[in-house]
Order: sequence, then structure tokens, then C-alpha cells
Amino acid sequence: MNHLRSLYWIFAAAVLLIVTTVFSAPVQRQNGDSNLVYYENDRNETWYEFAYQTKDGQYREEQGFIDPVTGILTVKGSYSFEGTNGETYAYNYVADENGYQIVEKPATADLSGLIEPLTTPEKPAIFDKNVIISLLGGGKL
Repeated sequence: MNHLRSLYWIFAAAVLLIVTTVFSAPVQRQNGDSNLVYYENDRNETWYEFAYQTKDGQYREEQGFIDPVTGILTVKGSYSFEGTNGETYAYNYVADENGYQIVEKPATADLSGLIEPLTTPEKPAIFDKNVIISLLGGGKL
């Protein structure tokens, strides 16, 4: 009977070793991320921007910055995708102290002068410690 118990524990240890080995093995991708056609990402302490496009037509770009006077994060961006009916849906949005809002996309092909370009501060802003602490959940210095 002790012989069967020892055999059981050896079998259990072997199964555990195999399962651990399989789950810890790295997953290899084929040719990187094959769905991504374009990707860009840039940021610093006060602003960021990124954009990507996938093979199936999804597109997104976003720019965000912290106003040095108010300390409020403002995000502007757009995204588009192809629906199941084959139509492309595109949206522009703004997210700031007033929440997330879809904004109208200009109907004309000439967009120069119609869309306000995102401006970022030239120098990194110095924030009051109380503003930073309040953004992180409160507390006193």
C-alpha cells in the first residue's frame, strides 16, 4: 500500500512540474504585432500624444496636456472604425473639466484654420504641492 502512495506522489509531482513548465514558457509572437500598421507615442511631464492604426481600419489619435495655471488635464482626440455594415464611423472628442464630449467634425475638406491646434507649454510647469496632493486623493502637508 505504501508503494502505491509513493507512486501517487511521484506522479503528482511530475504533473505539477509539467504544468509549471508549460505555463512559465514565454509566448512567441509571429512577426511582432501583425495587426498594427502604424504606432506613435510621445510624452513628457506636462503633455502626451499618441496615434495608431490597425489593418482592419481602426484609427485613434489623442493629445493631452496639463494646463499650468489650473492644473487641469485636457484631452483632444479622434477615432474611427469600420462597422459591421461596412461604413466607417469617425468621431472627434474633448475630455476636460466638463467631462467627455463628442465634438462636431468639420464638413469641409479644407481643415486649415478650422481646428484649433493643440498647444503645449514650452517649459515644464511647476505645480503647487497642494494641487498635486489633491489630485492624488487629498491629505495635508
